Amino acid sequence: MARQGEVCGAVSGALMALGLKYGHASPENRDEVNGIGGTFMRRFEERNGSILCRELLGCAIDTPEGLQQARERGVFAAVCPKAVRVAAQLVAESLDSGK
Repeated sequence: MARQGEVCGAVSGALMALGLKYGHASPENRDEVNGIGGTFMRRFEERNGSILCRELLGCAIDTPEGLQQARERGVFAAVCPKAVRVAAQLVAESLDSGK
């Protein structure tokens, strides 16, 4: 998000979607909701190797040099669509299973 190289935007978006579905309205289900988010993040990392943009891309896109390197290597076209696809699949699985 915002080219900082931190948590992948696909992960952030997926967590927002899960939060809309399972978000806690009371303290009683906070642990359950956090567990759903944590499970998603672990599964994403298992399938992609990381949840961090800079690690997924292999470039520090928060610097002009790293951003140029990422563009030259074509990592946005190679890595980002896969990350979005995996995130969407994992969210769909979570919604189908109810968790």
